[in-house]
Amino acid sequence: AWLAVAAVALLAACGGGGGVDVAGVGSGGSGVASGSVSGFGSVIVDGVEYDDSSATRDTVDAGGASVNAAVKLGQRVRLVYSGDRVAQRIEVQAQLVGPVSAAPAADGMLAVMGQPVRIVTGSADATRSSPTVLDGYAATADIRAGDDVEVHGAWAYDATLAASVLVATRVEKRADRPDPVLLGGVVTAIDGLDLRLNSATGTVVRAPGLTGVAVDDVVRVWAARAALAASPVAALRVAGPDIGVADVAANASVSLSGLASHYDPATRTVEVQGVRVTLPAGMAVDE
Repeated sequence: AWLAVAAVALLAACGGGGGVDVAGVGSGGSGVASGSVSGFGSVIVDGVEYDDSSATRDTVDAGGASVNAAVKLGQRVRLVYSGDRVAQRIEVQAQLVGPVSAAPAADGMLAVMGQPVRIVTGSADATRSSPTVLDGYAATADIRAGDDVEVHGAWAYDATLAASVLVATRVEKRADRPDPVLLGGVVTAIDGLDLRLNSATGTVVRAPGLTGVAVDDVVRVWAARAALAASPVAALRVAGPDIGVADVAANASVSLSGLASHYDPATRTVEVQGVRVTLPAGMAVDE
């Protein structure tokens, strides 16, 4: 199910499966939030409202430069704020940008550049998450193989598929033909400069450098469109998790929202968007 975690010394480990507890937090009311835009007024991220009147709004390109971006319903964002939730920066973080490689099946499953994506069509969905926002499409069935799309959402492990799936919060049809494209997913293996995405047989990416990236991390990978035809896919740039250990150490609060997966009843941990979270001892859990 969808899990929002407001963490003050709560995150147990950040990606990679490491067992290092993060205990210290910063001071001064600073904070970082990562989640999906669920409304406006100011800007609302998974039900929490932030004053965005003076915030910058951008996204990061293949070269690592920030470029202006519009904030839209269903987008995944990283938000830096101060004081009483006064946003300073809103960074739009699409998880996949590129061509649809397999049109949606009856269950809402499709593939974008080979990465599994699931569209939520109703509030009764097993994930208990909101229906996917479609922009440029009247219905899921209108999505066609070869369409260029921008997909936002949260990565969660699907035991039936034995793969991490992007449960989409927003699918937007692109009028252009993006190049570079943006791949993404959960790292399942690393071999030298090669990393594998989302399953034991998933896409292999050759990265220019993997500093700070570990198995189980959620990553975003920029690559030339033509590189999709080769394996491994030659990456132009790899970005690691949107919430890291440094964020927890430097800020008074950290908020992370997404789908909970890999629940371990023995350690009372779940993974949310590649971050391992320890649940409080007094919290009742519906497994």
